Amino acid sequence: MTSSVRIFAKSLHWLALGWAIGVVWLCYSQIQHDLLFDPVVNYHLDTLIEGGIPALLLEVCAFLTIAMIGRAPRRDAEWREWLYSFIWALFPIVMILYTVHLMVIGEV
Repeated sequence: MTSSVRIFAKSLHWLALGWAIGVVWLCYSQIQHDLLFDPVVNYHLDTLIEGGIPALLLEVCAFLTIAMIGRAPRRDAEWREWLYSFIWALFPIVMILYTVHLMVIGEV
């Protein structure tokens, strides 16, 4: 038996991961940009700190929620909840990564 609250908490894990990947991708492109145009300025450190804090907060909320509600009663329900949570978080993750793509590459 799946629980929508557990699925939501697990989707926060996926969302935090997608957010962190977007922040790292943005920092990497800023490092490349800084090396080409202005090697003295370190904008990527600000981006890493300011982007890492929301990802960390999402992860903390996910851990606290899962700690409060517990795990699924059966192992197969646990795997099904992880799958459903990935599906729930897939669209926001795609939107986050597409936004970073537009910031890095721009519209083609």
